Amino acid sequence: MLRSAFACLARAKPANLSQASGFAKCMTLSRVALVLVPLVPLMGMICLAAEVPQPNDAPRADKGRFVDEHVHFDDRHAGDLDKVAEWMKANNVQRCINHPLAQIRTRNEDDRKQLLENYAKYKGRIDRFCIIYPDEVNSVEEAVKILAKEKQEGAIG
Repeated sequence: MLRSAFACLARAKPANLSQASGFAKCMTLSRVALVLVPLVPLMGMICLAAEVPQPNDAPRADKGRFVDEHVHFDDRHAGDLDKVAEWMKANNVQRCINHPLAQIRTRNEDDRKQLLENYAKYKGRIDRFCIIYPDEVNSVEEAVKILAKEKQEGAIG
């Protein structure tokens, strides 16, 4: 990432530093100034953002594959994870782990059945975590029981 950030900064440096704006001077000098080193990863992310493949781009064989271990996608309706799989293909993500938010949790047994079907289709590519809020249980034992059931049904944690 740092190499990408420096490459981006090198492409953006002005021909004559004395004519550069204050920001350009800072960015050019950041290659050697330790005070501005914390900005380098941010610049790297900005530079890399321009290189993110668009949905219609095919994944490049020469690029590594990624694991995104913390995403939030709705997963309880038919087709929800198909959209995630498309996003993964477009962004060269090999595997992701979905963490539920309160507003996208199953509300009834039909939702839960659909959720489990959705994840079964993408087993090993799209995994899920479960979440247990403190006000949902009355004891540690009850929480452990819920977690055991979730793991038995495919949650990885």
